[in-house]
Amino acid sequence: MEEAEQPKRVLVELATTDAEAAGAFPEAVAACWDSVTADRATAVKAEEQPHGRWFYYLDRAPAA
Repeated sequence: MEEAEQPKRVLVELATTDAEAAGAFPEAVAACWDSVTADRATAVKAEEQPHGRWFYYLDRAPAA
């Protein structure tokens, strides 16, 4: 059985009402990923979405 190729980059959507927690997310996952880049640093808010949404790209660290 062949193993599926692992993605080099993933996009994570973080939904939270706590902007401070969203800001801490990149540091929390930094040890597992080569880089964490904010796709959109501002929260998207609308009447039907009362919580904030942040998007981050996670780049896979090279295999050791």
